[in-house]
Amino acid sequence: MHIPQIKSSPLRILVGYLAACGLAAFFGGYFTSKATITTFYAALAKPVWAPPSWLFAPVWSLLYLSMSLAIWLVWRKKPLQPSKAYVAAHTFWWVQLSLNALWPVIFWLQPAGLAACAACALLEVAIIACIITFQPISRSAAVLMLPYAVWVSFATVLSWALWHMNRLS
Repeated sequence: MHIPQIKSSPLRILVGYLAACGLAAFFGGYFTSKATITTFYAALAKPVWAPPSWLFAPVWSLLYLSMSLAIWLVWRKKPLQPSKAYVAAHTFWWVQLSLNALWPVIFWLQPAGLAACAACALLEVAIIACIITFQPISRSAAVLMLPYAVWVSFATVLSWALWHMNRLS
C-alpha cells in the first residue's frame, strides 16, 4: 500500500513553529505574572547593569520570532532522506525550546536561586548546540540564533548575580 507524502506549505510550517514558540512563551509567562515582576523581582537586589523589567517582553518577542525563523530555514533545507545532522538540528531546537519554557518555572518556584542559574546555563548549551548544528544546513539560521545565545548568556550571568547578591538558595 502506498501512503502519499503530505506536502506542507512553507507558510503553514512557519506558523507552526511560531505557534510552538508562542506556546513556550505563554507557558513561561504564566509563571511570570506581572504581580511577581512588580513585587518580588522589583524587591531583589540587582546589579547596576540589570535591564529594566519592561525590556524583557519586547526582547523575548523578537527572540521567539528569530528562533522560529531559524528552525523554519533549517526545515526548508530538508533532504529527501533526513540526515543525522538535520535530525540533530531539530532535536536541539526542541530541547532548547523546552528548556526555555521551563526556565521561568524554575526561576519563580525557587526565586533567583542557583537552580535557575544552572537551568539558564543548560539552556545556553542547548542554544550553542543549535547554532553548531544549524550552521552547515543554513548559515542564516545559525546567525538568527546568535542574538538569543547572547541574551541567554547575559541572563545566565544576571541569574548568578541575583542569586549571589540576594543569598538565595
